[in-house]
Amino acid sequence: MEEIVNYQLVLASASPRRREILSQAGLEYIVEPSEFDERGVRGGAPEEYVRALSRGKAEEVYRRLTRDREKAEASGRPLLVLGADTVVAHGERLLNKPQDRADAAKMLAKLQGDCHEVYTGVALCRRGENGEEELRSLAVKTEVHFYPVTQEEIERYLDCGEYADKAGAYAIQGRFAAYIREIRGDYYNVVGLPLSAVVQELKALGAWL
Repeated sequence: MEEIVNYQLVLASASPRRREILSQAGLEYIVEPSEFDERGVRGGAPEEYVRALSRGKAEEVYRRLTRDREKAEASGRPLLVLGADTVVAHGERLLNKPQDRADAAKMLAKLQGDCHEVYTGVALCRRGENGEEELRSLAVKTEVHFYPVTQEEIERYLDCGEYADKAGAYAIQGRFAAYIREIRGDYYNVVGLPLSAVVQELKALGAWL
């Protein structure tokens, strides 16, 4: 365990779900959405893909804030930037956020009655002891099993609009929970942030909680 430091935790994401998870744990943070261009990150192993995305987001926000001296010093505390990204893997295919309703319908038709994996990458960026940028990252996997879902049920779910901006086109904490048979792993990882893994990383860094 390192010396305890009272960091200013910065969430490099506009996701309301990630904000809710951090708030539920009683963590204090500010939000600074990342401007990282994800198009430069290629696919591959899901773990490495989400780790690369989360690293890119955390690094972009950390560097932007530290260039802006007024923002960097606003709290009077050193910055610790948290980046995260979530993807669904089904077989050999990675499923990100659907482009539109038709794309969401195709995703759910493939996932229904089957098992898939949800991967969330997490990265923490701060200034190290030598004064240089320091980055830690990890990826967490959760298995999700769906009951069979009819096309009519899928269309009814899509009518509520909940699928938008969700990896795999569904929200486990929303109406699609009615079709989830089983999960193996961290529930919050599927929502968008593996809370317990994040807290353990913060503790390992000596972050004030």
